[in-house]
Amino acid sequence: MHALKRHNGAAVTFTSSGLDLRLGERTVWSQPSPLRVQGLGADRRTAWVEGAYSDIAADGDGFLATGRLDLPDGSRVRFEDRWGADGDGFRLRRTATVERAGDGRGFLSAFELISSSPASLETVEPFMPALMYGDNRRLPPGAIGGAALRRAGVTDVLVREDAMPAPLVAARRPDGASVALIHADPRGGTVLADTTDLTGHTLVNRAFDFASLGFRETDGRLRLALWFPGTEGGAARVHFDWGKRRFRPGVWRGRYHPLVEGLSQSYECVIALDRHEAFPPFLRWAWRAAFDVLDPPLVEHDLAAVEAAIVGHLSAMVEERPDGAVGVPFLVDADTGRVDDGFYGLGFCGRNEAVALHLLRIGHRAGNARYLEQGRKILDFWTSRTGPGFTPVAYRPDQTRFGGQDWFIHQRANVPPPPEGEAASLRELAEGHLGCLRAWAVERARGVEHPGWLAWCRGFGDWLLSQQRPSGGFPRWWRLNGDVLDPSDTGTFNAIPFLCELAAAVGDRRLVESAVRAGDVLWSDPATRGIFRGGTIDNPDVIDKEAASLSLEAFLALHDATGDRRWLDAARVAADVTESWMYLWNVPMPADADPDALDWKPGASTVGFQAVAIGGGGGDEYLAFNPGEFARLAARTGDAHYRRVAQILLHNTKAMLALPGRAFDLRGPGWQQEHWSLTLNRGCGAHRAWLPWVTVCHLAGIAAMADEGGRRPFRTIEGQEACGGAK
Repeated sequence: MHALKRHNGAAVTFTSSGLDLRLGERTVWSQPSPLRVQGLGADRRTAWVEGAYSDIAADGDGFLATGRLDLPDGSRVRFEDRWGADGDGFRLRRTATVERAGDGRGFLSAFELISSSPASLETVEPFMPALMYGDNRRLPPGAIGGAALRRAGVTDVLVREDAMPAPLVAARRPDGASVALIHADPRGGTVLADTTDLTGHTLVNRAFDFASLGFRETDGRLRLALWFPGTEGGAARVHFDWGKRRFRPGVWRGRYHPLVEGLSQSYECVIALDRHEAFPPFLRWAWRAAFDVLDPPLVEHDLAAVEAAIVGHLSAMVEERPDGAVGVPFLVDADTGRVDDGFYGLGFCGRNEAVALHLLRIGHRAGNARYLEQGRKILDFWTSRTGPGFTPVAYRPDQTRFGGQDWFIHQRANVPPPPEGEAASLRELAEGHLGCLRAWAVERARGVEHPGWLAWCRGFGDWLLSQQRPSGGFPRWWRLNGDVLDPSDTGTFNAIPFLCELAAAVGDRRLVESAVRAGDVLWSDPATRGIFRGGTIDNPDVIDKEAASLSLEAFLALHDATGDRRWLDAARVAADVTESWMYLWNVPMPADADPDALDWKPGASTVGFQAVAIGGGGGDEYLAFNPGEFARLAARTGDAHYRRVAQILLHNTKAMLALPGRAFDLRGPGWQQEHWSLTLNRGCGAHRAWLPWVTVCHLAGIAAMADEGGRRPFRTIEGQEACGGAK
């Protein structure tokens, strides 16, 4: 019997019946038939063929295992599997070659692991970055692996790897035994026929150079699977549009290589094994295993040039209206400069308060009187035209009126929208007032007082305290008359940084006590730790990236305010989940695509790009907001991994930002469109619009890592502390 062993008690043993994965003395996963091929016949029907190795021999520090499979159409595929040790687990380097071609149309090969005891997605904690986080019953009903698809009989969850920030599938059993299967050399190559297939056709092409990963349930056992090339099912996306994602049960998006003599597949996977007492440390372990394997490269940018370009662009976007309104429009075409939606918004995507903050911050440093004037006028407009307390979150200059957002209607929530069609969210309200508070601090540090700005923030703080539920949570949405519209408390994290920073500004301990109660809502139940929902308010109340990143900011604010170690521990969990939305590998654009027809240009690295919400689809560069939070964690915990994440978020997120000498096909330096897809419609977005948050996130991240004044000192990434404050 041949075996490979690791220091943590993990072992893989090769027997005449296949292979076993062991932790200590116990087999936890196995595979009696390591060789698997799915053939696509001339009649377009598929059939699986599987088998064991025919020969295993020593090969350096590992083993070479070989075998052949004969397909029903007369084809033969030869396997060479080279096994070796890798970290806490094992690396498989596979080559599958067509030795003889029959009359079949195509094939894919697969590597799968089978649970050693009965299991299903309901009895383990699954993890697939941006797709599944722990108990799959917490997924939205229509998500891949969600309740609706499970009820429809879907037992296979295979997802193409370009929908994953890391090509990783992992599971933790109730006894703590944990396994991670990682595609170690993702290349992602494809062509337009694949990425523009929105209805789920079966395609055969040797250019397909991507895998799919996921879970399968067969005969009462759970399988972890890697298929190459990346066929997707048993619920595949059959239409792609932001706001109209659909996963139809029973649909397979088949992808195969042709059965041509001499055609060879090659791919590598790493299998890691260990034990973990809970989901958060399991997620950290699995994600970092993938991080170490993929080793994401840093793509540096000249940050001074970036800041100069985007603040100049931002200043040029400021409008001054005859009625005294001053602000930045919400939606502007990044190609033509056409204003498609001209309202001025607070928080979330509108970010007028943050526009003012950064104009003031840079205006002081650069001695730029225009920036200072614009920043002050924006905040004077809001604080003088809206009273303290509950405030509107949007101003429509074409109608000369304040109001709310219609995001609530778009997000398809389970409560009816208000008759007036507009509402105000906790996120918009809290971020709007927090930005004003930080701008007040920037000005005060320069000897400029704005008592009206502070009074506006204090009034909102008093109102916010009145809205806190007995449980400690805050509602998600209000009608414009101040009545609660959506009582869901999943977005409670939005209130915490504002409460903590207002407490520091005015010396009111009630605000810190309120923030701690809010934090307890997010952290007191061990069953929900690592599950962050409700960040993006134009989506349903679902698991998403921004919920994790906003929770990270909230927990660090509580640690700043109280010094309580539990909030640092909570911040680490939120950071681990946050970074799991960040791509660790480069997804190339379709080889036959016209670069002029793509929004994401060939050659620009996708490392650092992030998915948005559960379900796959679109992504953006939102985490450009957060290098400061990761740098602070690195300094406070001594964990250098967080510093590396901070560097990627600081630099790589500028990949598609137009700069001098690199404007792409956008209007000019400083412009960037909001989002793109790396899966279906790869390289394109649902629109080419710029929104204020797109620029603000870059300025905020750079500010958090810069050595300059603000509400408290900022330090560099290499220093002992890097305080994120300018959001």
